[in-house]
Amino acid sequence: MDHLAVVDLTDPAFWSNPYPVLAEARNRHPLARGVDGGLIALSFDAVESVLRDPRFLTTDLLAPRGITEGPIADWWGQVMFSANPPEHTRLRRLVSRAFTPRAVESLRPRVVDITEELVTGLAGDAVDLVAGFAHELPIRVMAAMLGVPAGDHHRFASWTADLGLVFSSAHTPTMA
Repeated sequence: MDHLAVVDLTDPAFWSNPYPVLAEARNRHPLARGVDGGLIALSFDAVESVLRDPRFLTTDLLAPRGITEGPIADWWGQVMFSANPPEHTRLRRLVSRAFTPRAVESLRPRVVDITEELVTGLAGDAVDLVAGFAHELPIRVMAAMLGVPAGDHHRFASWTADLGLVFSSAHTPTMA
């Protein structure tokens, strides 16, 4: 495994534009190494393989970073993706009802409307597809699914970004 690319997920410069680094690493191999030595799955097939393999269970992502108590640690202990079977299986069964083919299909008209709104707003010579579309679309779709009023989308996006920090390799105990 010494031939794997090393990807530094703790480097703020990486996060300013991770795509070229990840593409180069993925061209070498579907796995890379983090600076901590951990493996990083870079391709769909590699990720799917890990997610389906029962040998890979959820681990506490926060404790190794010194976050063992406080509101983020409390929240982490309650979310579905921090649990292993059988608790994860029970929670997933409950959530899966919202994602049946019929339920997802019923969202199609709203997703099309949101997509059209975003594309219309991108008119101009230079556009940032990540900020103006790829980031906004899932936020607005999630807000629509949860019934978040349009006036609160900015707040909802901020909360979502804050929760996303839990998965960042660059956070510290002071961020908890």
